[in-house]
Amino acid sequence: EGIGRAILEVFTLYLAFLLYFIVSLVLLFHKDTFRDHPSILIFVYAFVLLFLLIFGIVLIAQKKSRIQWLQRAVDNLQEMTDDTRLEAMGERAAQVPELFEDISDTLKFKNLYRKREHFWGAVTWQALLLLANVLTLWCAARAVGWPMPFSVAVIVFTLIKLVTISSFVPGALGLFEGIMTVLLISFGAQTGIAITVMLLFR
Repeated sequence: EGIGRAILEVFTLYLAFLLYFIVSLVLLFHKDTFRDHPSILIFVYAFVLLFLLIFGIVLIAQKKSRIQWLQRAVDNLQEMTDDTRLEAMGERAAQVPELFEDISDTLKFKNLYRKREHFWGAVTWQALLLLANVLTLWCAARAVGWPMPFSVAVIVFTLIKLVTISSFVPGALGLFEGIMTVLLISFGAQTGIAITVMLLFR
């Protein structure tokens, strides 16, 4: 149940983030930002790749037969664990099918539909939490004297959240700070103000 709950929490967060990403894309196209800052397209491509990966996992989770190949791969791995050094790896690999079984049970559309009120309630709370972060960024910019438009706060936060989700470094340490500062400067903030806003938001 703990794994299922964690999977659902991540899934609802990604769905809420998808909403913010779509809003950000509309704002970016509306402001012709891609023409002025073509490097932002890297974030768009990264999100599309991440979304396709998650969507693929959800589709695979719909049928039990689709994860049977994983069981065969684990069985083959265990046959090769005659060497004592590989024994521990084989024992850990044996838990992989159980994990995929939990993912499959949690993300099945019929199970999600049965608990749709709770599921969409969780997505709504995740979206409100993201909105609170956008408001925090917007207020931090106003507090240091930069009248950041709210639409810019949405775009910057969404792109930074994408970096945080995609990063293998815990908390995207270093990457978060650098990219947020560059984004704020590219949207018109002075360097000192951009660093201050980044530190206040962090």
